[in-house]
Amino acid sequence: MNSVKKLAKKVVGADKIPEVNVVSTQDVLQGAACDPVQGFLFYLKSLFPITNWITHYNLGWLTGDVIAGKIDSLTSNFRPGR
Repeated sequence: MNSVKKLAKKVVGADKIPEVNVVSTQDVLQGAACDPVQGFLFYLKSLFPITNWITHYNLGWLTGDVIAGKIDSLTSNFRPGR
C-alpha cells in the first residue's frame, strides 16, 4: 500500500510540493523583539499589511482599483435566478 501512495504522489507531483511552516502568534511575538511593546506593534503590523505598502501606493491606480472593487462586489453578489 505504501508504494502505491508513493507512486500516486509522484504521478500528481505531490512529492515536489514544499511543506508549509505554521507560525503561531506566540512565535511571531517572540521573534519580533525582546521589548514586549515592540513585539506587540510588530504583531499588529502583521495583522494589517496595508501599513507596509500604503505609503508607497501609486494614487494613479486609485480610480482603477475603485472600479475593480465595485465590479468585483457587484459580480460576487450576483446570483442567477433571484
